[in-house]
Amino acid sequence: MERKDPQKQRIPFSLKFIKMSTGQIVNVKEAVCTSSYNEGKTCNLLFLPSLQVRKIHIISIVEFNGQEVFF
Repeated sequence: MERKDPQKQRIPFSLKFIKMSTGQIVNVKEAVCTSSYNEGKTCNLLFLPSLQVRKIHIISIVEFNGQEVFF
């Protein structure tokens, strides 16, 4: 998720995750990872183009770049 191109720019991706509070599936068309925390198992995502930052649990991700995710 924290991939960068040769110019050190973050590479955008798409994903779907489940909101822990409601169980709703959130579809994110374009985002970049700004940081991740292995001990807390969370990551901060910057949603593009709205520039909204959200912290999500990595385990809640169900799709990444159109590929289903299994944990």
